[in-house]
Amino acid sequence: MTCRLRGAWALWCLGYPEQGLARSHEAIALAQQIAHPLSLGFALDNTALLHQLRREVRAAEERAEATISLATQQGFPYFMANGSILHGWVLTHQGQVKEGIEQMHQGLIAFRATGAELLRPYYLALLAEAHSAIGEPEPGLTGLAEALTLADTTGERWYEPELYRLKGELLLQQSVDHQAEAESCFHHALDIARNQQAKSLELRAATSLARLWQSQGKRQEAYDLLAPIYNWFTEGFDTADLQEAKALLETLGGATGHLTTSSHRSSHSSNGKDACRIERSSCVSIWMTSTSMSSKKNSSTCIPCETMRVEVSCGLAQRQASKKASLNLPSRHHNLLPRNSPPHRSHLAFLPLLLPTRKDGN
Repeated sequence: MTCRLRGAWALWCLGYPEQGLARSHEAIALAQQIAHPLSLGFALDNTALLHQLRREVRAAEERAEATISLATQQGFPYFMANGSILHGWVLTHQGQVKEGIEQMHQGLIAFRATGAELLRPYYLALLAEAHSAIGEPEPGLTGLAEALTLADTTGERWYEPELYRLKGELLLQQSVDHQAEAESCFHHALDIARNQQAKSLELRAATSLARLWQSQGKRQEAYDLLAPIYNWFTEGFDTADLQEAKALLETLGGATGHLTTSSHRSSHSSNGKDACRIERSSCVSIWMTSTSMSSKKNSSTCIPCETMRVEVSCGLAQRQASKKASLNLPSRHHNLLPRNSPPHRSHLAFLPLLLPTRKDGN
């Protein structure tokens, strides 16, 4: 169950939001089947977080409320704190921003009281986003500074691209004179996301930078930046991030003479003959840490993982049905933790991650 839940997060980061959601549903079903309250709390909590990443307010609300209810019944303070923070985020998106911020603050206090540190940069990012919604960039920037310091000291960097993207957005909200600094933040977010191969966070950073360039009259540059990233995706086109990117591309395309379409990404047949099959011969281990690691700043971040050999066979119409290719993925494939992080100083949770399948064979 844990592997499914952590795999769901990883799949979202890698740019496969639908496959991630499927993994989380599997985990919920398994937790309900074994009727183990702690496992169910873990599954509900993690699924609420995934819905937040997908920016699905109603679904996040349902899972967060279920987490709080179970945590209250069973006496799980950690899950109670997590559920409260995520429910506060929900409130900020339902027009109750101040109430949501207060609930998030209280949840963070309860969260720290449990001794937990893992996920605090992520929660501080949600709080900064909420402050931005009511035109309060200063407290948001303060929270992001704390989150970035935590990322350096603990090595929890999976959400670091979003920290820099939000910093750029808040700087723009603070003053129009901060455009150069904000652009630098967006570029930094893009660089980190690309090093991590975190396509979902890369899309967000590219969308923010494209909007800035659009406001500066650099429409062609904005289109050329965003279009390839958007076109990479093969699923999740109903999610808010992809919908916003598509709308921006259509606006930019009208101004630059480009036409935006996603039809080619869904034109492949879904049957077994035309689907792309990716098989795993060994597993990726994603290492999550909750303890202090090297404080040395290092923008080249990664997850230690097993060397993998992936066999990809694709029977798309334009390719030979029997064509097979092999990819050797290096041992530092997904870049989410510091390269110099010493394993013996951290609590490690190993995540066997089934590689996602793509319908376009890439």
